Amino acid sequence: MGNAEWIALAGLVLSLGTVIFMTGRGQGRIKADMGRELNTIELAFERKVGQMEVGLRGKINDVEFHLRDNYVSNDVFIRIIDMATANNENQFRILSEQLNRLNDKLDTIQAGQRQLL
Repeated sequence: MGNAEWIALAGLVLSLGTVIFMTGRGQGRIKADMGRELNTIELAFERKVGQMEVGLRGKINDVEFHLRDNYVSNDVFIRIIDMATANNENQFRILSEQLNRLNDKLDTIQAGQRQLL
C-alpha cells in the first residue's frame, strides 16, 4: 500500500472513531434528557394524584356529613357507638385471656427447661 492509501485508511479510522465517540456522547445526552423528562412527568403525575386524593377525601367527608345529618338519628348513633364500644371491650377481654394463657404456657416451658439444665 502506498502513502495515499495509508492516509485514506487513517482518515477512515479517525472518522469512524469520531462517529462512535460522538454517538456515545449523544446517547448520554439523550439519556439525561429522557431522565429529566421522566422526572418532570413523575412530578406532574404525583401532583395530579395528590389533587385527586384531596378532592376525593373532601367528597367522602361531605357524604359522611350528609348521611349523619339526614339519615342517622341521634339515638341510633348513640346506640351504634355503644355497641361498638361493647364489642371493642369484649374483643380486648378475649385478647387479654389469650395472652394470659400464652404467658402461662411460656412460663411452664421455661420452668421445664430450667429443670433440665
